Amino acid sequence: MKAFLMYKDHNFDSAVQLPANAQSLIQDLELNSLFTVMADNDKFLFEITQKVILNSLLDKTTIIYRQTVLTDCLKNPAVIKTIYDLSIEAIECEKKQYLWRINKYPSAILHRALNVLHSFMKLLKNLRNIAENEREGSEISEQIVQALLESHIKVFFVTHQYTFANKFYQKNSTAVLFLRAERKIDKKRTFKLIEGGPLSTSYGADLYYKIF
Repeated sequence: MKAFLMYKDHNFDSAVQLPANAQSLIQDLELNSLFTVMADNDKFLFEITQKVILNSLLDKTTIIYRQTVLTDCLKNPAVIKTIYDLSIEAIECEKKQYLWRINKYPSAILHRALNVLHSFMKLLKNLRNIAENEREGSEISEQIVQALLESHIKVFFVTHQYTFANKFYQKNSTAVLFLRAERKIDKKRTFKLIEGGPLSTSYGADLYYKIF
């Protein structure tokens, strides 16, 4: 699963060409000033801003989708900024590993894998700190775990996020094993893990009343 911001079901093509009259429009409307402010001195955002604005969009559904995404971003600016910074950091780290990628020696492959894994771990630790509620946390967790799986990395994940866990459980994937703490019919603990899907309720209340 990936976060699509420009279209509901696919990414924006960053390689798309500018229209033939792009330079005339930029000059006549002094759009470079607008692009510069929007990009905030970020070269990548500057290029994307040019391509998005100068290539017309006529599909009503996509326009509404982008407006909804923008509304959500405006409500959570700190979260969006942090996610963006982390993603850029991950991309830059991956670029640094390019020379290791073309090296076929096992030691080089292992070195690159460890560096990429370290970057993912750092990303996960930061994302853990910015998730403000179960819904946001579940969305972020799903995106990161899916990215790790797509990179053929085995994931061991302990979570109390039901929305996140249940979404993976509903996929009925044979590559995923779900475990949970065993509870007897009388709700007594066995302190063992058994195979089973996520539950929408927690059993922490008994501990709360026992301690407090």
